[in-house]
Amino acid sequence: LYAHLWVQLADHVRPGGRVALVTANAFLDAAYGRDLCRHLARSYRVVAILESRCEAWFPAAGVNPVLTVLERRGDDDRPPEAPAVLVRIDRPLEVIGPSRVAAAVRSAAARPGPGGQETLETDGLRLRVVPQALLDTLPDVSGAVFPTLAQLDSAKTLITANWDSVVGADIQAAP
Repeated sequence: LYAHLWVQLADHVRPGGRVALVTANAFLDAAYGRDLCRHLARSYRVVAILESRCEAWFPAAGVNPVLTVLERRGDDDRPPEAPAVLVRIDRPLEVIGPSRVAAAVRSAAARPGPGGQETLETDGLRLRVVPQALLDTLPDVSGAVFPTLAQLDSAKTLITANWDSVVGADIQAAP
């Protein structure tokens, strides 16, 4: 569902405008995530992606969260100069402090490393600085077709009926 939202948001954010969403981290590792990330890299400048590996920010959801911050690209198709900062959070935010995380992201974005890439480790955070030009080398998927909400809804029974056998796990409905 949130993959569809990212695609649709591009039409509602002005060039230079920023958008941030907290979603499950599944798209970072799933097959559909590669296409989604390529699309995001074409439509947006990736400001930062922050992934928590140690806590669920929404305990009732039971998923590992990721905060994705994007800036809409302009029509000039000029590559953005600021790098993307990919952050793995290894300690609870309550321990690290959100303002410390924000300061670490700003600091990392201002430090171009050799070859444009750099990995920084600090107490509870791992920050990887990646040049936007590198993200821009991902193949173009502008012609990708994402299902509509109606199509997803009509496939819900098929998806849920076969989910356990395809995924190989016994998924139980939430109470």
